[in-house]
Amino acid sequence: MLAGDGPLPSGFTPITMGWLIAVLSVPMALREVEPNGTYGLRTSTTLGDPRVWYAANAWSGKGGIVLGVALFSFGLAVRGVFPAPRWLPRTDGLVTLTSILSLLAWAAASAVYAELLAARLAREDAARAAAVDADGDPAGAPGAPDARVE
Repeated sequence: MLAGDGPLPSGFTPITMGWLIAVLSVPMALREVEPNGTYGLRTSTTLGDPRVWYAANAWSGKGGIVLGVALFSFGLAVRGVFPAPRWLPRTDGLVTLTSILSLLAWAAASAVYAELLAARLAREDAARAAAVDADGDPAGAPGAPDARVE
């Protein structure tokens, strides 16, 4: 099937997906999405620790904005809005497959980042608990301000 021969115009899928992903990623990138079971990077790791939730969702949101803009641009290139390289997929199936694979890569990278972040925070928490100041209180005892995780 040639570009544009399907039920949707060629490039429609990445244009729509790109726009939607970018818009939905902005609140995540700005750390405005509270832990929930519906929206955001929802894994047992992110839902189990608010520090991981906000940091991982901010990272994933920034990646989502980049991916959304890239998919949107890809869709415009496929539609011929601006010149595209010859190697760019021209069939609807390849365009859709490229878009879906990009989404899966973003989701996998976000989940791996969340796991690595959680492991780092657990190590830091263990080191903080092991460090005892002169009074015998653990360093970073409750009430001490936590640093923002990036």
